[in-house]
Amino acid sequence: MKRWLDAEATSPEAEKLKNVLAGEDIVPPQGASARVWRRLETPDGSKKKASTLWAMMLLPGAFAAVAAVGAVAYVVTSPQPEIAPVVLPKPVRKIAPVVEVAPVVEVAPVVEVALAPVAEVAPAPVVAARAPLRRAPVAARAPQHERPIIREVAVAPPLVVTPPVVAPSAVVETPAIARVAPAPAPSWDEDATYQRARAERDPDRAILLFDTVVAHQGPLSEISALQAAELEVRRARWPAAAARFDALLAAYPRGALAPEARLGAIECEIRRDRLGEAGKRLDAALSFEPASPDLRFLRAELARRDDRCENAIPDYRTARTSRSADDAAYYLAWCLLSEEDSSGTAALDDYLARFPKGRHAEEARLHRRKK
Repeated sequence: MKRWLDAEATSPEAEKLKNVLAGEDIVPPQGASARVWRRLETPDGSKKKASTLWAMMLLPGAFAAVAAVGAVAYVVTSPQPEIAPVVLPKPVRKIAPVVEVAPVVEVAPVVEVALAPVAEVAPAPVVAARAPLRRAPVAARAPQHERPIIREVAVAPPLVVTPPVVAPSAVVETPAIARVAPAPAPSWDEDATYQRARAERDPDRAILLFDTVVAHQGPLSEISALQAAELEVRRARWPAAAARFDALLAAYPRGALAPEARLGAIECEIRRDRLGEAGKRLDAALSFEPASPDLRFLRAELARRDDRCENAIPDYRTARTSRSADDAAYYLAWCLLSEEDSSGTAALDDYLARFPKGRHAEEARLHRRKK
């Protein structure tokens, strides 16, 4: 600063600064600084040196600067607490919710309903009030045109059709449609199986095929059961045949072949010499068919085996038209001869005439020679 004052000695600012340093031209301060100013006054009213003045005024600032430097040094040298790094949360990405789409519903096709045709009512003929007559053709060079002649015609009143009123009782309700279950499709050929059984020469295989048809309970079930029983009769297996006849009667008591089954069961009992059981079955069968020639023949046989030829003769006469006509004609003659009836020889001749090669033809001829 001294160098600057020496260099700028002639400038007004330098002069003013010199006066201030010398204690001159100092304007006493106002307010709080006035007390400091008064302390600078000497007893003689002069001011102390400017150096003292500056020292007193700068001393508080120096203390403040030292305090500030000490504070900074303390802050710098003291250990600082570790500050945890601030972790900013990651931005949350909002995910749009999944929207479930409703399934597409197929709409049933619209069923077209046929409507009953509406009866068309013929409209009443419309008659014009004034019907103009057809104009006559105009000549090519006619100077004037003819005017149409208008005639008045009476108009008929419109026809009013009143629909008939139907009484509530005349309404016919639509009957309910009966639901018919479809026929099941055949899973096998019943007729072919039956024909195979008929053509089979082995009785065991044939009976097995007949039993297969019977198990299906089809239209050929009843006849198949009878055929199997008759195969057992041909093999003289009377118990097995009787059991099959009884099974047929149990399954079809009112069937078309029930008389055949009853007759076969009685014959099996007679062949087994179970005459008492055969008689019971015969009485039960005659209650259904009292005039059957076949059943009457069986009753005659039971009476002849029981030495009751007089009771057997009427039944043998009826049985001459049965399937056992050969036996019925011969045993009729045999019973008449055993009863010493004069018609016995004529009955024997009748047998030889009807059955010249019958089962009993040789015995009949031998007996006839003896006579």
